[in-house]
Amino acid sequence: MLYSFINFCRNEDGASAIEYGLIVGVISVGLIGGASAISSNINAVFQFIADTFANF
Repeated sequence: MLYSFINFCRNEDGASAIEYGLIVGVISVGLIGGASAISSNINAVFQFIADTFANF
């Protein structure tokens, strides 16, 4: 029983999966933050184009 517990504590397979999950999570948060920052600028460009066409 003690040997099984020691092997369980030494096993690092799950740790790698958790690390990859954390990396994916951090990248996702960065992409979402960047997309929300860019979206306001893109909205302003399309609004300018719409206003320009409305003046013709």
